[in-house]
Amino acid sequence: MKKITAFILSVLFLISLSACNFLFREEPLPDENTQPPSTAPTDTISPSVEPSGEPDSNPSASPDINTPSPSDSPAPSVPPEETKELTVYVNGSSVTVTAVPYTGKLRDKELSFKMYYDAETYDAVFKNNAYLFRPISENVDPVTYMEVSFINGTDAEVLLPSFADSYIDFTDIEFSSYTLIGEEHLNAESIIAYNGEQYLNAYLIDVPGGVVTIVISSTSQYSEFFAWFNAMLGTFTIE
Repeated sequence: MKKITAFILSVLFLISLSACNFLFREEPLPDENTQPPSTAPTDTISPSVEPSGEPDSNPSASPDINTPSPSDSPAPSVPPEETKELTVYVNGSSVTVTAVPYTGKLRDKELSFKMYYDAETYDAVFKNNAYLFRPISENVDPVTYMEVSFINGTDAEVLLPSFADSYIDFTDIEFSSYTLIGEEHLNAESIIAYNGEQYLNAYLIDVPGGVVTIVISSTSQYSEFFAWFNAMLGTFTIE
């Protein structure tokens, strides 16, 4: 009997301790509806984002770049220091171009010439012991050219009668003496020869040791090319 009474008292004592622990505990029991914290790692990786077809509304700031504003009119290119303006009348109107100097040797270092020409329109080549100036255009008649050369060991009077024969099959020819040409008004013997397809002016200038010859040829004395060749002749000098 005593054992049964002691057992009952022990059970009652344990129940009383549990009740006290329940009443006076500091931490509340967890709510049955509260989900337990996730045990997944805190570092998460965001899924890749597909690029949008529209640019960001707030682009990142760009460094300041000083972009020059376009000029209303571009600065003209500076021509060479030694240039001249050549002017001719074409169809009743004056046309002016910027001409550059051309220098060619006629007899080694002892004799040379200088003449201004429009390098954008005319080409200058040395061919068959002569300097040939021709329009760059391919549609120009072959008889259109200006030639400068030197003939050694003779004089203008000897050359004059037959000089034009190798340049033109003329129907008419004229000779003249004491014609002044070039920038320095050089004294020359001159020839005018022509036919129905070609008009030619030739000038023979006596110099020590020989003759400087200048030939201007075109389809007509009234052609635009003939006018430009004469403008170039006005700048001719012997050095």
